[in-house]
Amino acid sequence: MPYLQRELENLLPKISKDYKVIAIIGPRQSGKTTLVKHIFKHYKYYNLENIETLEILQDDPLSILSEDNLPIIIDEAQKAPNIFSQIQVLADSIDKNGQIILTGSSNLLLQKNLSQSLAGRVAILNLFPLSYGELIQNNIQPNSLNRIIFTGFYPALYNLYTNHAAENSAQPDLTFSDENEARITRYYKNYTNTYLKRDILDILKVKESVTFFKFLKLLAYSAGQLVKLTELANAIDKTHTTLKNWLTNLQITYITFELQPYYRNFGKRIIKTPKIYFYDTGLLSYLAGITTSKDLYLHPLYGQLFENFVIADYIKTAYHNDIEPNAYFWRTASGVEIDLLIEKGRKIHAIEVKVNKTFKTKFLKNLNYIKSLPNISGQIETYLVYGGDSTFSVSGHYIYSVRDIHRLWDKILKG
Repeated sequence: MPYLQRELENLLPKISKDYKVIAIIGPRQSGKTTLVKHIFKHYKYYNLENIETLEILQDDPLSILSEDNLPIIIDEAQKAPNIFSQIQVLADSIDKNGQIILTGSSNLLLQKNLSQSLAGRVAILNLFPLSYGELIQNNIQPNSLNRIIFTGFYPALYNLYTNHAAENSAQPDLTFSDENEARITRYYKNYTNTYLKRDILDILKVKESVTFFKFLKLLAYSAGQLVKLTELANAIDKTHTTLKNWLTNLQITYITFELQPYYRNFGKRIIKTPKIYFYDTGLLSYLAGITTSKDLYLHPLYGQLFENFVIADYIKTAYHNDIEPNAYFWRTASGVEIDLLIEKGRKIHAIEVKVNKTFKTKFLKNLNYIKSLPNISGQIETYLVYGGDSTFSVSGHYIYSVRDIHRLWDKILKG
């Protein structure tokens, strides 16, 4: 299988020199196993999805967690929560750093054990599906924005096409024919059935898969919107508490994330309810019933999918550079809204997102508004990300083509 380069791989060797234990967490099939096996080629590898390996580790942890057996990779470590105290003992007994690599796909279960047993001994890194910048880095970006949004960013999808090309001594087929797009839909159907439903319903210890899938589809239509759990609960005849629990577990397993409202009051009363987004637009498209990239243009979710793509891409890029995103949205009670606020040091980066391919000065209305507020001048830089092809500046604002967002993130995160 061709290896896809990841931004995080530049940090891993450096961080492994400073910590006894490295933990990489993220959603299923985001590439965690491939990454650690590529970077730590000579480490012994144990996958706890393998029932026999899991039983051995639970029954006789010292057969694997011993100094003589280092260095090691333990994949899906959250499957055996009882081993973390033994990992702590092992970490304390060795002098060399970077000898124990853990991966996991459940944030809460893994984070809880890491923070309780391995505080001060572990570096925790996040790996999500590919960012747009990583597509460009690997020269595998599909040939239209709609295909990028529809395909999503799970590495397995791009390996599917590069593998097919390698077998036929050809360049990867990134034009995404009808056949290829059908493969994408099948991938997300299988992903939903084999990973998403299973993992979350196992955690919740319920068997309401039909109702849960209805909730997922309703949630897809809420992407980029304020979270209204009471309305969703009424729609599927569930309690607000039940849906809050379901939503929490979607966040734990890295399917969705909340964007919180900006906590500073720029002289105006602000909305306090968070917004919901999906980490991957391919999964979001599938849950919304979109079966081809051509369907995107006329779909009522098109603008929300575009906004979700931009905001999720920033979140992924920040984490892949081991930087806290510090991302928010800002919305006044009167309806003035900025889609994305990024706080970095004393600087605020305000970003509006418009799906339109043609730039219009009216798109700058809210950016002009926030820039004019008292006590904010000089602290804020303003940007518009839109669906067109040109990147330029106008009237003190930076206008970025969506195809240049990797450069925008680089400017904000590393500038």
